[in-house]
Amino acid sequence: MGEKTLIPKRLFNELSDSDQAVVSTFRDRIAEILSVGDDFFFNYTKHGTPHIHAVLEWANMLIPNDTLKTLGSRAICVLIMAIMAHDIGMFIHYSGIRRLLNTEKAWRGKWDNYRKELRHMSDSDMQRIFGIFTGEGADPRALPEASEIIAQEKNQFTLDWQKRLCGEFLRRHHHELAEYIVEKGFPKGISASEDLFNSID
Repeated sequence: MGEKTLIPKRLFNELSDSDQAVVSTFRDRIAEILSVGDDFFFNYTKHGTPHIHAVLEWANMLIPNDTLKTLGSRAICVLIMAIMAHDIGMFIHYSGIRRLLNTEKAWRGKWDNYRKELRHMSDSDMQRIFGIFTGEGADPRALPEASEIIAQEKNQFTLDWQKRLCGEFLRRHHHELAEYIVEKGFPKGISASEDLFNSID
């Protein structure tokens, strides 16, 4: 079990008993995913448990007392869970990317469009966005096609420059990925997803 997010007591205490149970179970599932870490964001600000806790604290400070009382338990429950899940797409690993591309035509299109964008990007824009690429065979315009990733079980993003490019794709779409994960589960393998809401009413 990973580190659990600290939910501000002021928010948690406004929840009904059933919604407290929902939030606690959801928090445990998010913690398990975050505990594995991210594969592609070694150069980014971390978006794990401390970040989620900070956003929850900001939400808590920004909601006046009278507003909090009128929101109701279910709205506060949804707010807390949305904050916990908002960056979850940045924790997808290679096996999850394969599942995403294998099962969702729309995501295959997004990936291949990203590849096209990289191929036409100027050197100056490439350096501005990604920094200077160094290391073995560094070629920012050589990302594999979606079909190649689906066909290759072995991780194809092991070098720093490859991780940086893949991470930028996830970062750009992490808001869409959060919605996808909430609706369809966290992609963990070519044929597996984890339903974050399994047994949660």
